[in-house]
Amino acid sequence: MEVYSGSIEFRDKKVLYSIIHDISEKKLAQETLKQSESTIRAMINATQSLVYLFDIKGDIINLNTPGALLFDKRPDEMIGKNFKAFFGESEFSKLAILVNDVVETQDPVSYQKERRGRYFNVHLYPVFNDSDQVDRICVFANDITDLKKTEKVFAAIETAGGICHELNQPLQVILGNLELMRMGMEKDDPNQILIQTALLQTEKLGRITKKLAHITRYETKGYAKGAIFDIDRSSKIQ
Repeated sequence: MEVYSGSIEFRDKKVLYSIIHDISEKKLAQETLKQSESTIRAMINATQSLVYLFDIKGDIINLNTPGALLFDKRPDEMIGKNFKAFFGESEFSKLAILVNDVVETQDPVSYQKERRGRYFNVHLYPVFNDSDQVDRICVFANDITDLKKTEKVFAAIETAGGICHELNQPLQVILGNLELMRMGMEKDDPNQILIQTALLQTEKLGRITKKLAHITRYETKGYAKGAIFDIDRSSKIQ
């Protein structure tokens, strides 16, 4: 029971009045809500996906631990705050555009995003109120960094295979003609040195194409303007 009491004047006397409410249903509803929140919390923390629930203004209603760790926070440090506090102005503006798109179309929106060197598949889902209007957004984000690396490996292997196919035939023609030129020269011909140098460099190109044909992973090395594909470390032939 919930009791409200106070004093009033009645027939020139001060009397005590009480209003008594049966709040059994209210208590039951509150307890059910707590259990539901506990269940939801357990569910969203059971997944490795990053999960966020926020209103259309960007105020965070709920999120799981992996979602908070992306910002080096705990869930309790983010719940009740606006995403603007954790995003830069530009990034928050992009989020607002996506949210507006979900609200207007009432359809999910998906995109890929990079953050701190990690890549994510992000899905925004509309959450409807009793009036069938979108008033909240639920986000699931999955880390696809390893998949991206795998895609780079396949791309490197395909590219290397194509290069080998295109280079092998002209290299064999060059080697054959250089050998014929050397065979037609006198041993003391000064051009023998030039032919030998050309042969050595052509053979070096042959070894490179052989390594390209045996690419098994994607490795890079430092370069003047960033990083480039490292053939030696990426090939199983050393």
